[in-house]
Amino acid sequence: MHAQPLVYHLPNPRQQHYNTAPEGASSSSLTRSKASKLATLDMSTMAVASLLPSQLLAALPEQWQLGLLALLPVMLLSFAVLIRNRSTAAKNGGVRLPPGPAQVPVLGNLHQLGPLPHRSLRELARQHGPVMLLRLGTVPTVVVSSAEAAREVMKAHDVDCCSRPVSPGPKRMSYDLKNVAFAPYDEYWREMRKLFIVELLSMRRVKAAWYAREEQVDKLLGNLRRMGPKPVALNEHIFRLADGIIGTVAFGNIYGTERFAHKKQFQHVLDEAMDMMASFSAEDFFPNAAGRLVDRVTGLVARRERIFRDLDAFFEMVIDQHTDPKRPKPENGGDLVDVLINLWKEHRGTLRFTREHVKGIILNLETSGKGKEQLCKDLQEKVKELEGQLDSKTQSQMTLEKQHRQISGKEKEIEQLCTALRQELELKLEEQHHLRSKSKQELSVAELKNKELELKLKKQQLKVSPKKELLSFVFSKQESNSVMPPKNIGKGNRA
Repeated sequence: MHAQPLVYHLPNPRQQHYNTAPEGASSSSLTRSKASKLATLDMSTMAVASLLPSQLLAALPEQWQLGLLALLPVMLLSFAVLIRNRSTAAKNGGVRLPPGPAQVPVLGNLHQLGPLPHRSLRELARQHGPVMLLRLGTVPTVVVSSAEAAREVMKAHDVDCCSRPVSPGPKRMSYDLKNVAFAPYDEYWREMRKLFIVELLSMRRVKAAWYAREEQVDKLLGNLRRMGPKPVALNEHIFRLADGIIGTVAFGNIYGTERFAHKKQFQHVLDEAMDMMASFSAEDFFPNAAGRLVDRVTGLVARRERIFRDLDAFFEMVIDQHTDPKRPKPENGGDLVDVLINLWKEHRGTLRFTREHVKGIILNLETSGKGKEQLCKDLQEKVKELEGQLDSKTQSQMTLEKQHRQISGKEKEIEQLCTALRQELELKLEEQHHLRSKSKQELSVAELKNKELELKLKKQQLKVSPKKELLSFVFSKQESNSVMPPKNIGKGNRA
């Protein structure tokens, strides 16, 4: 119990020793006595300091003791992280790293992401620039948030940045990276990509799958017709359409039949697998024994293994159905599973296909096909746009029909007026025709009368005597030539 005053009042004994020296002592004896006393005091202080933690811990309350014991592992871990960071900085050889926010021990910058990481990263980029360094747990992460930096990453350093980081969840689900989505960029990935383009995504294969699209669209239209005028939940029908097309192209005509009895269970397991591959685990941020221990304690590893076993059993069932010798020969070159099985059995090219490759690529096709939800959303947005256009068209059609009704009413009025005018014109024409016929008859009667008069006049002229004609001739001659008439005129008349 004598240690406490020595610790907190360490200068006082020295001051007492310095002040209690005898007055008659020489300076050399004083110096030697001071040195010996100081050495004795330092040794006692070191002994007390070595006993201090245990004695202090015993003197503290019990709650404080538990708190200090709980903080001890955190302090040790922080010390280890600090040493590791310094060793990493020494290995980098003085390379300048991008700026970034301050880090806390163990977590790094994980606590700064928040519930909306994209917004948190935007705010951090405004503070630290378009290229910044974050430490998510023990994993250094460079965040790029400008067009120039993205162009540098995607084009200039594409080969260095194109591979995905290896995560335990996708690695297990993809049969140890035996697909295209999660495989690293190497010769295997290039061969798999070539295989996808030539064998699975070619125009020949797309045309061969036309029957599936046509059949599923016919089913959709038939279901909508059966609904009649009732309101329809289009999202469900569109999801069935996308699911039917992708399932038929991938697994053949057995998809959706009784032979494909595990369809609903498969959809549920596939949803769980998608959630598993899209989520993070402790091992993603702490790729060491501590992260693996946390995943096992939280049950993530057990859930991952259960989902993997369910998927593997389903893929085994699909492969067994396609390799069944009793199965009829597929039409149109078979489905995608048939193509993969042929590649597995024929061993074409440098790539050696195995059963695990077939299952990994089937999962890749289905998980990429899980863009059904996005496809459904896109189709729903298109349907909404069409509905808006139909609403505008119906409104314009209603206005046109209204105008048409108004015009048709006016047309009826105009038609009635035209009918009345036509009738009046016909009456007037009949009257004019009657008058014209009357005038013609009157003219013909007048002409006949004139002709009769002319005939009468001619008859009267013919009845005139020759004497009168001769006399008229004589008188005319006398007036013109003064010639005497012949002598026998009188005699002839007498005779």
